[in-house]
Amino acid sequence: MKQKKSLVAILAYIAAAIFVVNGICKILNILPDFDFMEKMNFSKPGSHNQTAAIIVGILEIAGAIGLTLQSSRATVSFLLILLVVGAIGSEIGAGFQITKVLLPAAVFVLLAAIAYYDNMIAAEEEEEAIEHRFDNAK
Repeated sequence: MKQKKSLVAILAYIAAAIFVVNGICKILNILPDFDFMEKMNFSKPGSHNQTAAIIVGILEIAGAIGLTLQSSRATVSFLLILLVVGAIGSEIGAGFQITKVLLPAAVFVLLAAIAYYDNMIAAEEEEEAIEHRFDNAK
């Protein structure tokens, strides 16, 4: 079980690093060439819609912090999955290009693995605690 916890922690830190970098880029308006950001005027400095990019950046950084905390990891990874689904949908809406959908799709799979295995570890720990209480009651 300790190996599973370590693996989930490593995956969570990788995902957190991705979200911190992405969030900082959005907040500081250092956006790579995203077609959907151009079409929605998110990437133009001083535009009204730049606020949306800043909000998403803040959410990504907050999510990254949540991923590093074991107690909130599963919930935060599920919420970040919703954010990533939005990113995938935006990329598809801007004109489907497989190369621009691959990174969000890979992050989606990473977050899904974190949520699944974190929940599995929590269930195993709860089962062991119940067995321990049952054995002590005898």
